[in-house]
Amino acid sequence: MDQVIIRELRVTCIVGVLPEERTTPQEVVVCLAVGTDIVPAARTGELDCTIDYAALAERVATLIVTGRYRLLETMAEDLAASVLADPRAAAVRVTVRKPAAIADARAAGVEIFRERAADTGLMRPARRPAIVGVINLSPESNVPGAHAAGLAAVRDRAAALSADGAGYVELGARSISHDRAPIDDAEEWRRLQPALNALVAAGYRVAVDTWSEASATAALDAGACLINFTGAWPSEELCGAVAAAGATLCALYLPYADPYRMRACKPASYRVADILKRFRTLRARARAAGLDRLVLDPNLGIFHPSHDDATKIAHQVQAMAALPAVARLGCPTLAYLARKSALTSRQLIAAQLAALGVDYIRAHEPAIAVRAWQLHAALAPAPVPAAVPAANRG
Repeated sequence: MDQVIIRELRVTCIVGVLPEERTTPQEVVVCLAVGTDIVPAARTGELDCTIDYAALAERVATLIVTGRYRLLETMAEDLAASVLADPRAAAVRVTVRKPAAIADARAAGVEIFRERAADTGLMRPARRPAIVGVINLSPESNVPGAHAAGLAAVRDRAAALSADGAGYVELGARSISHDRAPIDDAEEWRRLQPALNALVAAGYRVAVDTWSEASATAALDAGACLINFTGAWPSEELCGAVAAAGATLCALYLPYADPYRMRACKPASYRVADILKRFRTLRARARAAGLDRLVLDPNLGIFHPSHDDATKIAHQVQAMAALPAVARLGCPTLAYLARKSALTSRQLIAAQLAALGVDYIRAHEPAIAVRAWQLHAALAPAPVPAAVPAANRG
């Protein structure tokens, strides 16, 4: 295979796990060999027909500097993912070295080789996904059967979700339906608190769906172990609070400030490149706050009120297409099993998510997600060594 090569690219950055390494920049040396077809560029003489090594070097340097990595392994995986996000790249070999890592050695480092997934690009799941079962506390909800009115109903639904395979129960107190009146943070917390206290006391692993940082922080104090943040940009302060609680933060790709303010905005598109760019920034923010437990959700469920069903499906296809690249960022992935009216539509989405190897599936009907994974695990070919781990590497 033809190759575009960059050798000995030197970048000064924050890298390492030792306290002094988190404050004192070091030099890393990077080599890339990108497998690609150079024939179109050779025949046309057009730079757009090949991988521009100058632009690639700039992108690599920016990623390294902004990433503030703890491990060279994570840096190498991110560089490989960034290269393979270009459809012209079929494979890449990445070498990253720290010249000053060991006193008696010229350098120490890692080298990895990654290829674009063959055929469909689907990833076999390394393990059964964690299922997050949804309990809606908002009477405005238009999802049939999901609303629980009163603590008895909350307990009953939590028990049913758990019996159907949910490892987490998620409480949400705000409806995203664009035709329902907004509520404020105080009302959201009034709805959340009794149910959250009851389920935590009963021993459930409780997630909270909110775009309010005040509600998220209060939920952490009350024992929530996962915050499904459905606003655009969780702050560094919220990331720090999640880290201090030993909890997990799920960050959603949303090209609006939050679902309420989305109503007044012009519709935005969902593109794989935009999703990856947003998630790289969010990951850097989380790392700066000391948060290692970050989950990324490319968004299969929150859309602009002007979008018709065909547009929503197109956006969902883009979000699912982004999942393999998002996984290569080194964070677990979450996807919403959209509550379509037809059972076969829900089963089809569940089968696609199982084939894509999603780490968390958020569902109103956990049994559908569990059954889809069981069928996929039984029918899939023998597993191969994973190119990227499912969990954060630091």
